[in-house]
Amino acid sequence: MELNYEILNLQTLPVVPIHRREIVDRGPAPPFCQVMTVSERRGANVGGGVEVIKDAFYGIARPAEQAVENAPIYSNPEMLSQEPHPDDRDLPLCQVERDVAIDMIQRAGTEGIDVEGTDFKLIWMPKCPKGWCQPVERVSDQLSIKRAVGVRNDGSTIYKYDPICTYLDCFNYYGTRVTEENPTCVLHKGPNTGFMVFEYGTLSHPPLSVLQTIEHRFVSFTYLNDSKREDHMKIGMQNLTQPAGQELRRQFFNAREDAEKTYALWKTSAMFMQLHSPSFKYIGSSISLAVGLEDQLKQELRTTYGLQLKVTAILQDQRESHKIPFPFGIEAAKADKLADLVSSTHGALYVVCDDKIMYGGQSVSADESSLHRLLDRDTISNYKRMFGGNPKLVTIASVPKGARSQDLKKMESHLHVALYLAYLFRLRNPFHQNYQIYHPYSINKETNSSNFGTLSWNMIQQFVFRKFGVKIELCHV
Repeated sequence: MELNYEILNLQTLPVVPIHRREIVDRGPAPPFCQVMTVSERRGANVGGGVEVIKDAFYGIARPAEQAVENAPIYSNPEMLSQEPHPDDRDLPLCQVERDVAIDMIQRAGTEGIDVEGTDFKLIWMPKCPKGWCQPVERVSDQLSIKRAVGVRNDGSTIYKYDPICTYLDCFNYYGTRVTEENPTCVLHKGPNTGFMVFEYGTLSHPPLSVLQTIEHRFVSFTYLNDSKREDHMKIGMQNLTQPAGQELRRQFFNAREDAEKTYALWKTSAMFMQLHSPSFKYIGSSISLAVGLEDQLKQELRTTYGLQLKVTAILQDQRESHKIPFPFGIEAAKADKLADLVSSTHGALYVVCDDKIMYGGQSVSADESSLHRLLDRDTISNYKRMFGGNPKLVTIASVPKGARSQDLKKMESHLHVALYLAYLFRLRNPFHQNYQIYHPYSINKETNSSNFGTLSWNMIQQFVFRKFGVKIELCHV
């Protein structure tokens, strides 16, 4: 149920100052405030099979030495203390060895040579014109992978013959084409690397045509030149699942960093649309939060969704905050440690903060020393290593956990957004007495949109109002 703030009789400022009403542009982002790095989606190792194919080819060129049974090694001291041989796979094949392997594959004919552990075969496919069972011309002789892709009505197997990439020591077949004189895979189409961010959406039936879902895709690809960019980008997308709905927009980038920022902006603005209108659905749970992009987010919300975030009330006295119910489970007392909040049925929400940053997390462990250790690879551990300092862990709440209750993970996502809002409006740190004069950046890079429901915005708003003394509205422009 939505909270009726009027009955709380809160004492607030008569008017919110103009400079406090909107998202604050904080200028160039500090180095610790960066959007999430997007993982590669370019078919670099199709089904884990590329290294297996390479091993098979190398095995043909360099057959393993046969063990000699009952060899008299004890009569030969030199054999007992030999230096270990380097792994043959660590040394690239010379041209003579490649020629030997290709000759062996050619001799195997249409049967090819088995790739151990798979149903693939290495096979040599000669140049041939378009014709029966050959939908397009194969313009050159090509080392290929023969693989089963289906069964005909008569029970016979349908095979596909994918050329292997001709780039030095690459055995990928994803994205190669028989129409290329020297086939190359999706990773080696050319010297240029591009990045494309896509947005797809579904609309309700006319005449209303209301936006119902949004989905985003991030694609990195190599391409030969500008005239081939579109074609090579499409090849780079072929291992991605078909998106729902129609393409709404796309944007090309030469720099990964710029593409990742736009990806985060589009995702974060769509997340706020979902929080504003729960009937709107975001496809894909991961939301890359647009940190360091305050003004850009304000413009994106306004122009794409007609929404704005604005402060509509500020408490006159922080003591008034206790009138506002705590929305995230059982609120922690000021002196509570993780051990006081974690049990067999409950986990804990916490904030890590210092004079520069704040970060929201959850734990099912009562051992604070096990979290964000210096050699760990999480956001706070990286921050400690790169920027020093000793940020403090402050407990926030005790929340039900376990298979039957997803509340802990759900409330963690709500905490992420609450801290993100506080950062956007440059609010002071309320969590630790040593840092209350500072306006920290939120450095959570990601949250999960599947954890939000119809009451999520009200809960997030309550938390920010109670902890930061500011009421933020998400409303139409």
